[in-house]
Amino acid sequence: MNNAKYHCAQKDLYPACRLAWLSCSENLAAFAAYKTNYTPAFIAARIAEISAAAHMKSLQARTLASEGYHADLVAMAQHSCHNFQTIKRYIADAYPPDRHKMQYQAAGQAHYRKAARYNWGAVEALNTAGLLYLSEFQTLLMTQGYMPPTFIAQYTADRAAFAAKHLLFMTQEEANEENTQAKAIANNNIYAQLMRLCRDGQEIFKNNEVMSKQFTFSELLKKVNGKGTAGYRGTQPHSPTALPTQNQDAQKP
Repeated sequence: MNNAKYHCAQKDLYPACRLAWLSCSENLAAFAAYKTNYTPAFIAARIAEISAAAHMKSLQARTLASEGYHADLVAMAQHSCHNFQTIKRYIADAYPPDRHKMQYQAAGQAHYRKAARYNWGAVEALNTAGLLYLSEFQTLLMTQGYMPPTFIAQYTADRAAFAAKHLLFMTQEEANEENTQAKAIANNNIYAQLMRLCRDGQEIFKNNEVMSKQFTFSELLKKVNGKGTAGYRGTQPHSPTALPTQNQDAQKP
């Protein structure tokens, strides 16, 4: 799993990156003189990467489908537990009390507690055990326990519906993990590109504090959040000032 390399909210990362590359574009002559890879096409490619990362689904959007499946599974698990309790009532009528416990166990009792706590694997196991039991003893339960003949068909359908929904949920969860990983990689990539730009910008404008701040991550975040003062941006540096303190945000990891 790729952890975030940047120490800010995603909503702040994207405009901070765009702002820095805009400053680079406005001072392209100085950057191109420092490194020849600084070209309009190079800057456009970095901005395109920022846009691509920003347009990847957010966590809330990525998990929307799985949250819906989860809600469905909760309701279906409750229904499965209710079905098991119904089987137990049929068993209670069909067998004498001294045989109830062994019959309950055969019908899936061991899985019930976890199933009632929404352990999906346990719900699957409970449904399967119940269906196997009904298939073997349906005649006795219908004659001695008064189980209606439609119950086993409905039970079979309920079991299949839960299994299908569970599969959808697991598949969606895997997709969520893959998409989360892809977005993390994309965000880390644009941040790494920003840090290279900031290091170059601070070196190019090491004698100009105002211009250097345009390539300092913490200062970029202040502007994005509206906490900075009105700054100066131009194609020509200000008159030299004292060498600024190296900003920790622009250091190599």
